[in-house]
Amino acid sequence: MYLMRMVGCALALGTLLGACSAADLINRGIGSERVTEQTDLAYGPGPWGTYDLYTPDAPSGPVVVFLQGGAWAQVEKGYYRFVGVKLAEDHGWTVAIPDYTPGPRDPFPRFVEDAARAIETIRRDVADGAPIWLIGHSAGAHIGALITHDPSYLDACEAIAGFVGIAGPYDLDTIEDWRMPQLFPPSLRDRAQVINAVEGAAPPTLLLYGQNDDIVDPENIERFEAALRAAGQRVEARIYEDVRHLDILGVIGDRLDSPAPTQADIVRFVAETPPGC
Repeated sequence: MYLMRMVGCALALGTLLGACSAADLINRGIGSERVTEQTDLAYGPGPWGTYDLYTPDAPSGPVVVFLQGGAWAQVEKGYYRFVGVKLAEDHGWTVAIPDYTPGPRDPFPRFVEDAARAIETIRRDVADGAPIWLIGHSAGAHIGALITHDPSYLDACEAIAGFVGIAGPYDLDTIEDWRMPQLFPPSLRDRAQVINAVEGAAPPTLLLYGQNDDIVDPENIERFEAALRAAGQRVEARIYEDVRHLDILGVIGDRLDSPAPTQADIVRFVAETPPGC
């Protein structure tokens, strides 16, 4: 089942990236005297209402919010420390990585509402009102895309400069068994579909996928890109050959062998794309 595969994948990533594990292969050794790390900053109530912040000593780029994946259920922002450190160290970006309330005990749209609240808090407290560049991987890309295109969560044209989706499920109908009532209540399934929210003005989008993605069907990139273009929105899409679901993200930390130029494409998109709607 898709949820089981995604959770299994997330648990595998946790084993690979776990901040407390002696066998950590990516976060091990990641660190920089030029980056200040702050953990568990509050954006909302409860144990999941916190974010980690990575601030370069000489900020020279945007503020970025990274939304983690994990089947909407396996949430641990510390696993993705390598993303914050590397983007801050290499490019001078200030990076925030929030947790959000995991499902399925708290189903959709709780995790999307949490992420939107985190973005608003980070924009106010860290970016000083400036728009945020939003990046999401897997389930985090689904959440980020909904926030970017569904105005019920926030005013994306005001709050978000642009969105980068990495291996995200934007058309859940491409996933045979996605209709999990405990995670996506039947009465809210249409609202959970990103492609149903593509209308009106929206910030620019970059979509990245691995051709050999073993978790999310790359058909998602084709359907979402087509929907965005039909709506007259700015979108760029890239599919990397011989790249799987985790390879496409792990390469950001320079610790996994992968032909995917994920980091370079994100940096170029942020540098060259006019922000906002």
